[in-house]
This record gives sequence, C-alpha cells and structure tokens, in this order.
Amino acid sequence: MKIIINKASIKILGILAFVVIVGFTIYQSTLVQEEKQLIIGTWVINGENTNKWIFTFNNECKWELDGIINSEFIYTIENSFSPSGLEHTTLKLTTVSSNVSEVGEITQYGINGLGEEEMILEYNNGIGISYTHFTKQ
Repeated sequence: MKIIINKASIKILGILAFVVIVGFTIYQSTLVQEEKQLIIGTWVINGENTNKWIFTFNNECKWELDGIINSEFIYTIENSFSPSGLEHTTLKLTTVSSNVSEVGEITQYGINGLGEEEMILEYNNGIGISYTHFTKQ
C-alpha cells in the first residue's frame, strides 16, 4: 500500500505540530499562575528570624542569612499530575551565585502549601522528607 503525501498535507501537519508545541509551552494551570503571584515577597523560616528567602517578579530568589545574601537563584514553578489526577506544583531553584553551593546546581521542593501569609516546602534529601515552614513578612 502506497501512501501519497502532498505539500499541502505536510504544511498542515507542520502547522498543527507547531500549534500543539506552542500551546503546551504557553499553557500554565490556574494553580501555577496563582502560586507565581503568591510567592513574590520575603519569606522567613519559622523560628529563624534571620533566615529569609526573597522572591521577585523577575524569577529571582535570594537566600539571606543574618543580613548577608548567601545565594542567588533563578526560580520556576512547574506542575505535574499524579495518576489519580491531582495537580502538584514544584519550586525549582537553579543556583546563579552562592557561598555554599555550585553555580548551576538545581534544587527542587514540592510546594505543600502556599497562601497569602504561609508557605510549606517539602524536600526529599534521599533519606527522608523534610518540611520547611515560612511566614511572609
């Protein structure tokens, strides 16, 4: 059986592929969009008043400890879906400059909770899961 493909068919398939790729790239869930807005600001780790994470509108994050910037990151918030259909969001930090870690190092946190005044990040260190609680300044 011989399949005949003409130029018009190739053009249509190319345009369709382009639209699908752009659509997936641009689309972000409502949850991700909301969390990108909520995370902006200065967050203090509960019980450690001098340990702050500062998130800006231009996807930069600074880790300040005792008034000194120890690390700077580019951050992204991404989503995934569990097999049961629940949406989960992840905070991904890529180190830009640091006194304590390698430039380019990527650290991921599950966003366990993010509201107007409180944030809970989940981190799996390979041995177990830890939770860090933050309050917005």
